[in-house]
Amino acid sequence: MTSNLSADLRLAPPTTGSPTNVELIAFAKYCADHIGKNLRGVASWELFVTGGLDGSADAMVRARVGADIVEAKASAPDAGSAIWEVMCDVEQPLREAIARRRTAA
Repeated sequence: MTSNLSADLRLAPPTTGSPTNVELIAFAKYCADHIGKNLRGVASWELFVTGGLDGSADAMVRARVGADIVEAKASAPDAGSAIWEVMCDVEQPLREAIARRRTAA
């Protein structure tokens, strides 16, 4: 299963040993796929990550469930942690949006 995830990462140049944009996007896709495995109905994902020169990062994710957009934001000491936090934070609101759609149908 491959999620329909688009990503926009605006990070400082990587330092030795830090994950690349490709690795961070692969991690975000893994998270989206893991969430989507249990939650049918997420049509698409958008991920935005911005980072500071100190390595800290802010992440925002939007997931579309029908006509509804579910959004979460997180900040962390690094981009990978910010992605993890935002994906954890969006899961419960997604569950609720999917449940509302099912009861409305």
